[in-house]
This record gives sequence, structure tokens and C-alpha cells, in this order.
Amino acid sequence: MEEGRVLNGMAGWRKPRDEGGAALIVVLLAIVVLLPLTLVLAKFALEWQRQSLDYRDTISEEFGAHAGFEHARDRIAANGLELEPDQGRSFVVEELAELGIRVRVSREADVVVSHTGRVLDKASAQSADLELTGVDAEGRVVYQFRKLEIYVVRVDVSRRPTLAAVRLYGIVAKLPDDTVEILGSRLSRGYFD
Repeated sequence: MEEGRVLNGMAGWRKPRDEGGAALIVVLLAIVVLLPLTLVLAKFALEWQRQSLDYRDTISEEFGAHAGFEHARDRIAANGLELEPDQGRSFVVEELAELGIRVRVSREADVVVSHTGRVLDKASAQSADLELTGVDAEGRVVYQFRKLEIYVVRVDVSRRPTLAAVRLYGIVAKLPDDTVEILGSRLSRGYFD
């Protein structure tokens, strides 16, 4: 009796090869439907990765430009460049060679400034007594006139040709007591010659 039930239960059973074609069609339809979505998501993931790498390289170039400027400032302070007025020197920052930091330092004509910050013209500068002192509003003894060595620093950083390069210009003044003051700097990004 049990054999009859087993045989009757198998009467409606079909061979799997009849359903194999239907399963293949379902899988192919799923691939056709999901493939464009997968390609779009892969495209977005690659774009986000590229933007992230570009941002990382942009930031490292800007930090590299500031590092090159500080390196030049330190060399000016340590008399490592030994430039006369209207001379210049270029160098590469070896410590950060992977960034390709190129620095150009040019010394401009020296200027004489008064204690109020006024730059004297050439005739007045030649007659100014650089040893003359006075007392400022806070009671400190100050020089009435100071002779400054002026240096123009240009730093170029270009890590990849597909990114715009970074250029930093800065003005450094060296005082008679060998201290160095940064008078200003400007960072720009672009495709320079």
C-alpha cells in the first residue's frame, strides 16, 4: 500500500531538464536588468575615488608649497643663499622630492623704513642715520630707521600633469639683527608656464 502512494506521488513529477530552460531565462533576464545598474554604480564609485585622490593630491601640493616657502625662509635666515641685490637662486627641496617642490629666491634692492613703517625714497634712505634711536609710545627704545633686505620667494609644486599646479609667492624681509619677517604671501592654482 505504501508503494502505491509513493508511485502515485511521483506521477506528477517532471524531469529537471524541462525547468532548466526556464531557470536559464530567469537568470539571463536578471543579469540584463541588473547589469546597467551595476555599471552605473561602478562608474560612480570610480568617479568618487578619482575625486578623492585629486583632493588628496591638491592638499598635499598646497602643504608642499608652504613647506617650500618655510624652507626658503629658513635658508634666508641662516644666510644660506648669500645673495646680493638683484641676484637670484633656484633650488629643489630634497626632503620632499616626491612632491617636486621648486623654489626661486630673488633678492630685491634693500629698502630703508622709518619706525612708522614709511618706506624712504632713495635720496632720503642714503642720508638716514641707521643708528638713531628714540622711544615709542610704550616706552621702548626703537630705531628710527631700519635697513631691510627684501627677498621674493616663488614656490612651484606640480605633482601630476592632470592637476593644476600650485604657485606660492611670498615676500620676506631680513632685519639687521638677522631676524626674518614674512611681509605677505599668496597661493594660487593654475597651469603656469
